[in-house]
Amino acid sequence: MINMIKDETKCEVIVGQNGVVWVKGDPTMERVAEKVINMIEEQAHTSGLTDRVRDMLATLLGREPGSDDSEELENSEELENSEIEESEPEEETKEDDGINPNEG
Repeated sequence: MINMIKDETKCEVIVGQNGVVWVKGDPTMERVAEKVINMIEEQAHTSGLTDRVRDMLATLLGREPGSDDSEELENSEELENSEIEESEPEEETKEDDGINPNEG
């Protein structure tokens, strides 16, 4: 969800080990991030939070909730990455023939 906030607001977001959240970016986008982060804090124990965060971001940024294509893009990128990993051939090991190509 933090990556979603970063991507949508173009803000830098850092969450400290002590729970402090630091947001830096355009002041308008900082306010959007702040509202979403506060909502996450209040509703952290509920199910479906990621969808509500996505919808809230869309609403605050002036888009129609649920019409965001970023989820489809993420899913297609994940599928593409998994296909690449599956299709990569395993590295072959060659026996040492005693010839060093760096020696002239």
